Amino acid sequence: MKQSTQFDNHATAQSTLLKGILASRRHIQLYASLIDPALFNSTESTDAFSYFARSSKYAHLEVIIEDPKLFALRNPKFLALVQRLTDRIEIRSIPQDLRHGTESFMVCDQATVWHIPNIEYLSGHFSDNDRITASKFTEQFLYMWERSKTPTELRRLNF
Repeated sequence: MKQSTQFDNHATAQSTLLKGILASRRHIQLYASLIDPALFNSTESTDAFSYFARSSKYAHLEVIIEDPKLFALRNPKFLALVQRLTDRIEIRSIPQDLRHGTESFMVCDQATVWHIPNIEYLSGHFSDNDRITASKFTEQFLYMWERSKTPTELRRLNF
């Protein structure tokens, strides 16, 4: 049954983000233009992403960011998780001409969507079990993913 929730504050944005992550079993696609450390670098979020990535041998998290240097500076916990679980979490950056500025969205198992049109306001919606909306965001994500690349500055150095 399709369920939709509107949110307009940090607490609800965080709780719906966690709900989507923890309900996922196989695949999460995250596009985070100006990835918000309060949402993604929190202990709760990194723990949820870690749990997801380790919960199944089929679990895979794909993350698209815009600015690798800013991401590394603002999200050290999330970056450390990405670097520890390279077989389950893949991060890429997109070229300047594809960037959406302040939008962030997450698609979970091609059925659940968490979306913030403008991350500066933390106002958005969470749609659970909405395959039509999820397919639209998945299509947008895949278009950007195909044109993105792995940022060399975020790779873990092995000595």
